[in-house]
Amino acid sequence: MMKLMKPENKIIEEFVETLGGDEYSRKAVDLLVENCERGYIDLSGLSEEEKFEISLILSYFDLAHPLTAINSSLAWKSRLISHSTNKLEIPYIVREIFRSVKNGNFELEKIVENYFRKIGERKPSDFFEIFKEITNEAENNIVCGNTIVKASQKRNRDGGVVIAELKGSGLISPFAGCGNAFQSYGKKYQSPVYEINRFVRLLIEGYKSKATRQK
Repeated sequence: MMKLMKPENKIIEEFVETLGGDEYSRKAVDLLVENCERGYIDLSGLSEEEKFEISLILSYFDLAHPLTAINSSLAWKSRLISHSTNKLEIPYIVREIFRSVKNGNFELEKIVENYFRKIGERKPSDFFEIFKEITNEAENNIVCGNTIVKASQKRNRDGGVVIAELKGSGLISPFAGCGNAFQSYGKKYQSPVYEINRFVRLLIEGYKSKATRQK
């Protein structure tokens, strides 16, 4: 089991560094800690510069996204930041991560398992294992639906159900795009493609790096 238990301030500092290590990164993490219980961040009290910079950081790392989207799409890429953006929605799995941090403990595997246990999934550990596997297969933070289905079938789970639950948790999002890059992904994968939560992926990669150094 991959495990990381550290004092809260150490975890916070690592998160700040992951986001860039500057004042906006720190404010972004503070806002997540302050607002993880209610599930959204109100930016209306910030200056225009703070609002824009913090929104960019949170959106890039898939920690929070604007509520409004193009054509009511669920895809993260369709939630565009503008000067009128005053409220950001925090994905459910990110809320769980920062709730844990507030309590001074952080164990990613347990956080993911507890989330899926709370929504009534049997054998919730499957979801963490599936997410780890698809991050290994991802290319430029993108994974095809067939890869998720195959990882699910290895564990005797319905791929469509797993994809729906991963989307609901905020671990993946439908991939929205246009132009040559999007067309090349579609031709290559021959199935729907999904974007992986960038922040959670980085946490998992950090665990792998830590485990390698300890061998």
